[in-house]
Amino acid sequence: MNRIKRVCHTKKVLIVLDDLDKQEQLKRLAGKSDWFGSGSRIIFTTRNLEVLKTRVESSSEEVPNQPKGILAYEVHGMELGHALQLFCKHTFGRDSPLEGYDHLAKEIVCRVGMLPLAIEVIGSHLYYQGSALEQHCDNQKLWEDTLKQLDDGPFKDVRDALMISYEGLEIKQKEVFLDIACFFTYKNQAYPVIMWDDCNYHPHSAINVLCLRSLIKIVDNEFWMHDQVRDLGRYIILEEYPCKYSRVWIHEDAVNLLEKKERNEDVKALSLTSCGYSCGCNVVREELAFDGCNHKIVPEELAALPNLRCLKVQGLGFLATLRKLFQSYLGFLGR
Repeated sequence: MNRIKRVCHTKKVLIVLDDLDKQEQLKRLAGKSDWFGSGSRIIFTTRNLEVLKTRVESSSEEVPNQPKGILAYEVHGMELGHALQLFCKHTFGRDSPLEGYDHLAKEIVCRVGMLPLAIEVIGSHLYYQGSALEQHCDNQKLWEDTLKQLDDGPFKDVRDALMISYEGLEIKQKEVFLDIACFFTYKNQAYPVIMWDDCNYHPHSAINVLCLRSLIKIVDNEFWMHDQVRDLGRYIILEEYPCKYSRVWIHEDAVNLLEKKERNEDVKALSLTSCGYSCGCNVVREELAFDGCNHKIVPEELAALPNLRCLKVQGLGFLATLRKLFQSYLGFLGR
């Protein structure tokens, strides 16, 4: 800190601090305005909005046109045209797709929610993979495989960058994050909050932390989460969580699990709806699965899941028998 003050206090400087995650980092690197000469500018990026609350002390002298505090600017998602241009620069070394790749390029860019980091990683991956293929190999098959790979979650470099925010959460905050990623993106927060409160997850505090960490937003009282962050949460459940089936959001898996009627104490939440991706970039809609209401849930199926705390369904036919079903269910559990 002393060296920064000694070297910079007479210089007009431009300093960029990338990816700060603690207030203390800003205080130590740019603690007071009089550390730097008049006209200096400090730009920092962060996913933790608490850093924006850092108190930066001003010098005793009044400096004209100097901001009294931190000026915040929210970086919005890229426009589709710019996202495609960035992708093509990394994939083809030009601003537009090669002939025959227009549709695939747009589909990949939309699939990663036009996140610049993901676009650069995947574009570079396709460039080097394509360069290594032999002449007779079909490059488009590589692209199609890449799209399928994205269904399993973000690429490792993207995942590692996003994981920093997740790993900084406390255990109960992680539970709330994973629930939103698996079940409640673009859903009203009222009912999940009731459930989390009953589970003693301190939902209001947890939601505030997730917002401050830029993992979610609240838009019109609904949870919003970037596609790649949502996919990270689902990847964690499928690949890294202690129990792969703690949350079951894929309709076919949920039906198969119920029909087995085998006791499973790991299942916490289960959905009998299916998610479909629209081709309109970043828009996810949840639809009733084709046979979602045709599966008649019987008490024995629910009794096999004693730790189930969230059952997500659609259909008036199911709701009409819900009271009777749960009365029987509680009887099976001896409650």
